[in-house]
Amino acid sequence: MPAYTAVMKLEAKSGSGQYASTAELARAFRFDFAVVASMDGAIPTFEDITQPVLLLGAGKSPAYLGRALAALEKVLPDARRVELAGLDHRAAWNIDPQRNKHGNPTAVAERLKAFF
Repeated sequence: MPAYTAVMKLEAKSGSGQYASTAELARAFRFDFAVVASMDGAIPTFEDITQPVLLLGAGKSPAYLGRALAALEKVLPDARRVELAGLDHRAAWNIDPQRNKHGNPTAVAERLKAFF
């Protein structure tokens, strides 16, 4: 993951401020990926969920995330899909311009408030 390596080198020089460093967060990735891998092929099992579900995506997120939302939308009986145009999967992140120029938690919060 060349992008993560570059970020970790930059943080090693300048620090990560009040946030956990990318190197610290990277230690947890294996657990995240294990959960994702354990769900492979599980989408059909979600058809028994009867509660309303918000499928919140972003227009600039990786294609595989959009495909997963589309597949869930087909099997969930009461799903509402919303796409945040112009944003990517980092939309819910902080808006600190030194740390993340892609965060727009207000847009995410507005959609969540409307749903709930």
